[in-house]
Amino acid sequence: MTQIPNSDTQTLLNMERQIKEAELQIARLQGEIRAQYNELMGSFDCANLVQAKKLLTEIDKALNKDIKAFETSIDKLEKSYNWE
Repeated sequence: MTQIPNSDTQTLLNMERQIKEAELQIARLQGEIRAQYNELMGSFDCANLVQAKKLLTEIDKALNKDIKAFETSIDKLEKSYNWE
């Protein structure tokens, strides 16, 4: 059996460490994805990203409608009480 030079051994050990770190990061990210999916299902009853985007669009439209109504009310109050 031939002996691996010391620098090659160190390189292999570094690569092994990097692989293990990458595996841990993948596992952590997969856990985060699962948690976000569970929150999406539990809180918003969305089974996928398409449904979530559709819901977000609906919420955004409703919010914009409410903002416009609020601004209109403020304008009316300003005119009624000469606050301009």
